Amino acid sequence: MTHKTCPKCHHKSDDLINCASCGLNFEEYEVEKQEKLLEIHTLISEGRYADAREIAEELPGLFPDNKTDFVLLLSNINRDISIVQKKEQAHAAYANGDFEQASFLLRNIKAFNPALNEQVISLRRKAERQLRNREAFAEGVAAFNDNQFGTARKLFRQVRGFQNQSEVDEYLVKIETAVRTILEKAVGYIRNRQYNLAEEKLRRLRDAYPDLGEEIDRYLELLDGRREIKNSIMAAARQAEQEKRFLESKVLYTFLETQFPEFSPLIRPRLDKIGPQAITSLADLARQSPLDESDLGLDQNSAALSGGKAEAEDTNRLVPVHAGQPAGPDEFCPPVTIDVEGVDDFIF
Repeated sequence: MTHKTCPKCHHKSDDLINCASCGLNFEEYEVEKQEKLLEIHTLISEGRYADAREIAEELPGLFPDNKTDFVLLLSNINRDISIVQKKEQAHAAYANGDFEQASFLLRNIKAFNPALNEQVISLRRKAERQLRNREAFAEGVAAFNDNQFGTARKLFRQVRGFQNQSEVDEYLVKIETAVRTILEKAVGYIRNRQYNLAEEKLRRLRDAYPDLGEEIDRYLELLDGRREIKNSIMAAARQAEQEKRFLESKVLYTFLETQFPEFSPLIRPRLDKIGPQAITSLADLARQSPLDESDLGLDQNSAALSGGKAEAEDTNRLVPVHAGQPAGPDEFCPPVTIDVEGVDDFIF
């Protein structure tokens, strides 16, 4: 036969509904126990720890079969009450800017109430973040005062939600102004096409401000890329010259001299050497001998030319060579307009 032990008086009874000794109704006993536990957890979730503790203190006597569990529950409630007090102290310390104390008060604690635990973790992280902000700000100011602008900028950009965020923003503006001032002269050399001076200035700046290497290297990379382009065109011009393709070589050299004026001392002797071996204009042709414009189909009565012979001075004026400049439309031949919408498969 099945027996039931009474949870209150521990009497073994054949009756599975009521205790034969104390008359306890087993089902009502369990329902009341669960209702008390639900009430306690509701009070805890509402932050009413004192009320929850008052009820929990009665549970070991009311429900002796779970005495150990209720003692542990009471201990957890008491711990949360202590944590609430620490959290309030930490809030006060945080408000006064004492982030070290706020972080210390909330370190290595875990609340029984999940909501309270999240509040503790959130406040502790805020305090720790402010400590990191304060440390990064101090290091950033020191780096700025040492003219280490790149390092200072990285440190200031780590600061987020700082109480003195306006000071951080002011330092960032000062850094950007200082960096622009440092680079301005070198950039001016580039704009004036004084590339050798620009490169020299940039390399000196990188030595003086190594933490600005990222900004300076961008300009140096542009100059390096420009030099690579020059070297490629120069190699093509020299190869054309060696293969006696003088016209092609002369065009390439002329382009180089126009676009890379700093290399003119290197390019000009090559152009002078090619000289009359390649004719690119009437001016070149005139240097060899006088021109008979009738042989070229020119109008001998043109006001621009006098007589049957065109001298070098006339041809220089009439047909100058401007390498690297886009051609304009001839006044006697208006530009051609193409209706691209009306042309099938027109490729842009």
